[in-house]
Amino acid sequence: MKGKNFIRIGLLCLCIALLLSLYNGYCALRAGKSSNDALGKLEFDQDTLLEGETEDYIINPDMEMPIQTIDGLDYVGMIQIPALDLNLPVLSECTMANLDKAPCRYLGTCYKENFIIGAHNSYYHFGNLKKLKQGDVIAFVDMKERVFQYKVVGTEILMPNQGLELEQGNYDLTLFTCTWAGYSRVVVRCEKI
Repeated sequence: MKGKNFIRIGLLCLCIALLLSLYNGYCALRAGKSSNDALGKLEFDQDTLLEGETEDYIINPDMEMPIQTIDGLDYVGMIQIPALDLNLPVLSECTMANLDKAPCRYLGTCYKENFIIGAHNSYYHFGNLKKLKQGDVIAFVDMKERVFQYKVVGTEILMPNQGLELEQGNYDLTLFTCTWAGYSRVVVRCEKI
């Protein structure tokens, strides 16, 4: 009798694990579709500078990043990671609901060179972030179609109790995601080129 109960409990655990895996896969597909839909709707407003004019973000790096609202969500631009074949929109604010749709600005801006972007660890977002190598190029395009290019200078793993270290350091761009188990964070540090 005890043996049959253990088998039943084991089968129940396997069913729950399978259902959770299917649900996670569904959420990842939904997030990928949401990002692709938003990317298709982004419209960049290219500024044309007159000869001798200086970009406004250089004069005032504290300025807010321009946004575009799509389906009620504010986007600040897109991130391009050729080494991972990723081209994703970036939401202005980092919330759990927003992370389910696209990568999000966690802190800073590309103008002040303290930009931090986070995303879920799914194939369609930052799931392969740990595969980036030193020297890989990343680009961020703001809503005025200004391109900011970066190169990867290092990758690290931060534990949950090291949350403040995510914001420390003199890095122009930081990308992060959680590991599959969610116990730690994969952090990619970049400098402007």
